[in-house]
Amino acid sequence: MSGTINPGDLVTAIKTIVAADYDAQRVAVAALYTDGVTLLNMQAIYRAALEQYQSSPSLVVTAIGSGYDYDETDFLDGVPCRRYHDIVMEMIIWGNQQTATLLPREYLELQIERQMLALENTMTAKPRLTVGVTHNADRLYVQDVQYVDVNTAPKMPLQIRAILTTRVNTSIE
Repeated sequence: MSGTINPGDLVTAIKTIVAADYDAQRVAVAALYTDGVTLLNMQAIYRAALEQYQSSPSLVVTAIGSGYDYDETDFLDGVPCRRYHDIVMEMIIWGNQQTATLLPREYLELQIERQMLALENTMTAKPRLTVGVTHNADRLYVQDVQYVDVNTAPKMPLQIRAILTTRVNTSIE
């Protein structure tokens, strides 16, 4: 069965999975640690980046590229049989929380690392994306996580971002 050629369908499918399953993974990851770092509930999930976010943590899910896999084993009558879509999930967290042993920056770094682990666990638990009745053969692979500093301006809450990059392979037969 072929998968979708529309990356927007995949963004919708990923948002649905995160909305339904992320909280359980967040709770499971939080239970692994006893250092006082609280993993907050996901406050909002967006399809496009905003200039300013109203709540923390927020997640942006967006497609960044599509293409064809031209591996010689994936051709049918000279036509490529596999298409891919690159989808990123960017989490934004801010605040000035701290503990007796963690400064605000350290606290945020641990928080986002654990939130991203929960997000990765959420996506790897359901790698087959269902995007419709006839397009349900899309398979998501987590590629990497990158951590990005954003805001360290005086008198502003610290802000940190992390980006989970995924590739979704789909058959186009």
